Amino acid sequence: MSDLKQEFFEFIGARLQAQLEASMKRIEHALTRIGEQLTAQSTALSRLQADNEATKAQIAELQANFQTQSDAINAANARLQKSIDDLKNAAGNDDALNAIATDQEAALGSLKAISEGMAASATSEGGLDQPPATQVAITPPSASLAPGGTQAFSSSVPSAWAATSGSIDANGNYTAPSDPSIIGDDVTATPLDTTVSAATAHVTIG
Repeated sequence: MSDLKQEFFEFIGARLQAQLEASMKRIEHALTRIGEQLTAQSTALSRLQADNEATKAQIAELQANFQTQSDAINAANARLQKSIDDLKNAAGNDDALNAIATDQEAALGSLKAISEGMAASATSEGGLDQPPATQVAITPPSASLAPGGTQAFSSSVPSAWAATSGSIDANGNYTAPSDPSIIGDDVTATPLDTTVSAATAHVTIG
């Protein structure tokens, strides 16, 4: 009977070992895929930052050239208006010419509306001007902890974490300082996207 028990336990042990090895392989595979995804995300973020810098340069160029372009459009509109007026004067009672003049005048009205809309967009906030940077949101925005207490923080965009007195890891897991003389701390999330500004959550300790 003892031999059967021994064989049974060896069989169960072998099965468990095989299952453990299979689980470890799946975990290793999953970690490899996560690493690949993080690398791809980092590459995409770098491209996004480069594209953002290129867009800023393009916006600056558009701002520099807009007035010249606007003057050219206005001059072209004025010449077209004069041509339409001349056509209307020459048309007299010719219905066909008057119809052409009317169509041209409608087209000119559309062009003027487009150019005026471009001008309004360029001079108003949020047009060709660089859009204001948004700020990362930290959850929770504040916390109250005992000395040595812990709190998980999260951010609305991928960020680097830092704490003034306590410690915080890359995932936003914060640990308050154990020194009872420290009654407050600040946790800062700095977005990896440089177009988004950092934010700070205050931690009350005591």
